[in-house]
Amino acid sequence: MQQDTPASTDIGLGVTLIGVALLVIYGTLDLPPGSFEPLGSASIPQYVSGGVIVLSLWIIARALARSRGLQEQAQTDESGDADFPLRPGLAVALVCLAVVYVGVMAMDWLRFSIATTLFSALTIGMLTKFERRFMPAIVVLALVLGIGLEYTFTQIFVIDLP
Repeated sequence: MQQDTPASTDIGLGVTLIGVALLVIYGTLDLPPGSFEPLGSASIPQYVSGGVIVLSLWIIARALARSRGLQEQAQTDESGDADFPLRPGLAVALVCLAVVYVGVMAMDWLRFSIATTLFSALTIGMLTKFERRFMPAIVVLALVLGIGLEYTFTQIFVIDLP
């Protein structure tokens, strides 16, 4: 069932979250730089706060668009429930795929980038029912995730990966 909150509530939530995130960023400015890692201990809270700010701005933009009548409404049936079929088999398959993904890397059968690329492609493909029109985007996104995450973890966060 879709519940619409008033735009003012969403805007207030977004502004509040931005304020809290800015306080966290301000609080981390005095943290000392790291001795073993290039980013230091302040980087993770600052990045998370940056993500919260971006998502809060998105919430505010949606609320403003909705209040001005620019956002399309989701199609619902007469009872108000969203018109999305339940797919419990898909949920079980995705959990099993996640277990296989972790297991493959724990057994050191595949490198992180290859395992992540395959996992991402299969997961997104399953969610889109492997529709032919989405396949080029799925392949590109999976490659970006696999290679990009390996680069980010090994070169920026200096984490050893399987």
